[in-house]
Amino acid sequence: MKYMDITESRELLGWHAFKTPSPTESYADLCKDYVEYCGGLSLALEVIRSFLLDRSVAEWKNALKKLKTIPNDIIIGKL
Repeated sequence: MKYMDITESRELLGWHAFKTPSPTESYADLCKDYVEYCGGLSLALEVIRSFLLDRSVAEWKNALKKLKTIPNDIIIGKL
């Protein structure tokens, strides 16, 4: 599995979720939270991006809350 640094992770999420390397201002903090949650796993970011595409800020926040209730080792095991 390829691990990316924070800059690469944010850029990947930005390109896939917003078609630009940087998120819009309203999503910037959320992108940072998702990048930290994924821990540099590019596949995790791509899976999450496909779920979050074209969703509102409120939906992003709600999804992150739900994801944080699932232990990371279970998610990493599935990936």
